[in-house]
Amino acid sequence: MNRPAHAFAWLGWRGIWACFALILFGCGPVYSPEELNRAGQWTHLKLEKRTFPPGTVVRALVWGRYFDEEVIQRFEDFYQIDVQLDTVMTNDEMLKILEEKPGYYDLAMPTGYMVETMRARRLLTTLNPDLLPNAVGIPPTWRELPFDPRAQLSLPYYYGALGFGFDIAYVDGLPTSASIVLSEKNARLFEGMAALPDDARFALGATLVYLGYSANSTNRDEIREAADLLKEFRRQGNIFESDYIVDTMLEGKASLALMWSGDATLAASQMSNIRFLLPDEQVITFFDCFVIPATSQQPELAHFFLNYLLEPTVAGQMSNYSHYMVTNLAARPYVKRTILNGPAALMPPPQRTVMIESVGEMEAFYEEVFAEVKAVEPVSRPASYPPYLPRALKYGRN
Repeated sequence: MNRPAHAFAWLGWRGIWACFALILFGCGPVYSPEELNRAGQWTHLKLEKRTFPPGTVVRALVWGRYFDEEVIQRFEDFYQIDVQLDTVMTNDEMLKILEEKPGYYDLAMPTGYMVETMRARRLLTTLNPDLLPNAVGIPPTWRELPFDPRAQLSLPYYYGALGFGFDIAYVDGLPTSASIVLSEKNARLFEGMAALPDDARFALGATLVYLGYSANSTNRDEIREAADLLKEFRRQGNIFESDYIVDTMLEGKASLALMWSGDATLAASQMSNIRFLLPDEQVITFFDCFVIPATSQQPELAHFFLNYLLEPTVAGQMSNYSHYMVTNLAARPYVKRTILNGPAALMPPPQRTVMIESVGEMEAFYEEVFAEVKAVEPVSRPASYPPYLPRALKYGRN
């Protein structure tokens, strides 16, 4: 199927879904405003009346750029609870912190495959659905996922897909295959202006898919082969970046990046030249989930705070801030149309979807070879691409 036809088909599907959503949810839940709800966008928000002892603190270990300060401030003001959000850069860092600081955190937000690892290490407690009534808006198909098939230990909150974000001023054509940066034919075309995720499982996983292997391979030779390709990618001056990939593109330090759909939505909202496409190969998708550590001293408070984040108006505000899609469908009426109709909502069909899974003891091997990749010294690295080019970069396909 050619790309224009695919694009129109997708827009048609989105239109059908939009109509269905309006029928199903109407204009969204309507609540009587509380006295403290002075901001216009919160007029439909109703918070449960509860009191907590002075000095109560809820601590969460999360990803950066996910939490709107206004969302947190309103919870703190209303309940006189301090919210402490500590951020991490990788899932392995999150795992290490939870193991080293038992009893300190009340909530954590691992990616799906790490939920499986944490479960195997008995780090999680079972969620109480009676304390999470706002989770009713999450479809069962998004609750019963491979890493938690009984939906007992995790609650998926954000989701997205890994695809190509690119600047049309400097990239000519449609980058829909990892061959654009990994094949020998194209390796030197971007001259250090390409980026891959700064995460062992996702960078190596995408490369494994390109090579025709499983994204969750446990074959050391296959993983080494993928690492060798990434070493060449690095020698050309290309970079690995995740948390700050939007800034990297907006600052002109990358013209093409394998990036998450929500980040692409944020970048496109700030620069009109940014586009996003899913790969022709299998597409890596993710769910970032809330979990409650087994050692939490305040599991009921953790549930209470999580239920607040699931409230449709709140979840919609979270999506508008992060530019990622939330799993709570009841929040859709409060999400900006540029997000609902943008890259953040673009997901592949099931037959082309793959999720990173736990590989047990092989996780350490992935980290080991990725550290070798990042240790490679680039031959050259331009500070940024020039303010003008005589023509857009062109690339081929193997």
